[in-house]
Amino acid sequence: LINLGLVQKNKGRYRKALRRYREALKILRETGDVAGRGVVLNNLGEIYSQRGQLRAAQPALRESLRIHRARDDSLRIATNLLNLGGVLRQRGKHEKALGRHREALAINRAIGNRDGTADALQRLGQAQARRDRSKAAMERYRQSLEIWQELGRRAEVAQTRNTLGAVLETQGKTEAALALYQQALDTNLEYGHRVRVSQNLSNIGHVQLKTGRLAAADSSLRASVRIMEALLGTTTGADRRGSLDQEVARFHALVTTQVRRGRPDSALRVLERSRAQVLTERLGGEQALLHASSRIPPVDSLQRVLDRGEAAVLYANASTDRPVVAIVVTREAVRAHEVTRFARVRDAVETYQDAILRLRRSTELGRVKGGAVQQSTASR
Repeated sequence: LINLGLVQKNKGRYRKALRRYREALKILRETGDVAGRGVVLNNLGEIYSQRGQLRAAQPALRESLRIHRARDDSLRIATNLLNLGGVLRQRGKHEKALGRHREALAINRAIGNRDGTADALQRLGQAQARRDRSKAAMERYRQSLEIWQELGRRAEVAQTRNTLGAVLETQGKTEAALALYQQALDTNLEYGHRVRVSQNLSNIGHVQLKTGRLAAADSSLRASVRIMEALLGTTTGADRRGSLDQEVARFHALVTTQVRRGRPDSALRVLERSRAQVLTERLGGEQALLHASSRIPPVDSLQRVLDRGEAAVLYANASTDRPVVAIVVTREAVRAHEVTRFARVRDAVETYQDAILRLRRSTELGRVKGGAVQQSTASR
């Protein structure tokens, strides 16, 4: 069961992995296998963390750490510290996260665990990147990549390349970033990791959009959205919310692509599809979301309800670093353009970004209480 859970986790099938691990944990508790319990608790905590369920992740990881410290199991102590550091990083406690990662790195180096050393270097890089220490982060990533390559760990090599690409992209080195994203995509396609394939395609699409390769960006982003839509049909809870957020972000990038290609009608359809996904998720849950795209009204239905002299104005990209897109719909036509001077919205987003992130982590979109839908005020 533990090994099956591991396979499912590595394929990004977290719900199935959780089911295997929980079943294994029940057996381990019944048989009094303390060491095995510590291993499974760590694995559970890791998946909870990846799903954004930090309140569930932290207790599982701490209990696992207590077990392994009591047994003086250095290898597993280091693994626990890395995963706890990841939770702290997601909670915005970056200095504490750095401390956990450094402790794990020291342990792994002391016992000669190269896998763990590469993992610790990768996590240190992530924490340093969050602290705007890009030079230090790049060095950690490169050290990690070198070890993964020597060990022949192709899946980890792909993930590190994707991470390195993201850093290079922020530095304006778009062609180098694109090459790394493509290499990561090739490997993840081979392994069948749909979540990572979707992310790679999204990253590629964003670079192509940024560099004016609009047709290619359109193709990459649409492929990413198709995968994410399929994932939405099989996920729940935190996985579902995370997938929906990512899909909305990709839709907004697609809106920009359509506007720059001179296709305002298409831009409106993409934006309305995104809005329909979010609204349907709030009101109808999983089954309704599967049919959301089929219920989006055609563009001319909006135009028909407008009187002459009236206009509907819709915006996209207010929470991204791209120019805000304004789509203006009148009875006669649909027009779209990018608003490069939109300082008031930008200032508001920057001012409240941290608070919004904290709120979104602590609330659940569409949580059902007493038969009523409770909506998150932090939704898009």
